[in-house]
Amino acid sequence: IVAIFFGSLAEPMPRVPLFCALQLIGQLAGLGVLLVKDFWSLFWLRTITGIVCACTDLVNISLIGDLFGTESRFTAMGIQQMVVSIGGALGQLLSGLIGPEMGWRAPFVVVSVPALLLIPVAFFTLSEPERAGQEEAMKAKFAAAEKEGAPRPSYGGTITLSKMVGIFLVPTNALIII
Repeated sequence: IVAIFFGSLAEPMPRVPLFCALQLIGQLAGLGVLLVKDFWSLFWLRTITGIVCACTDLVNISLIGDLFGTESRFTAMGIQQMVVSIGGALGQLLSGLIGPEMGWRAPFVVVSVPALLLIPVAFFTLSEPERAGQEEAMKAKFAAAEKEGAPRPSYGGTITLSKMVGIFLVPTNALIII
């Protein structure tokens, strides 16, 4: 549910820095297990991680939508979801191999430290794609503007409160959320 509201906040923001900020929060929460003394501190750190994962998924889908055209978008999203699933499975395997020898906190550190090192790489090397730049309707607007010598139009779609509420009015969505 947090991701639905986060989506409206993420819409006007550049997604690459947002992705990097989310990763920073998530990886710091992963490293936070080094400080855990009780159940509730672990619970809240893992809750933060879960929220970050949901919000990162929105950013990823948005980026993929703007990087890939309609011909290859579904393949790109499928690959992204496959990588997420494989990453989860490898994390479980890593936990099973490292945890018994080094303690339950070690797998979190082994995953978080390399990810923290990759965040600056992502921040400085990834470029922000044009919003809706791969959509056929926007391509037509770009071509028309170029033909007329007009400035390149920008995507004007926004997420409103009424659109967010509308998500909950679709029976299937309501059942999934419940």
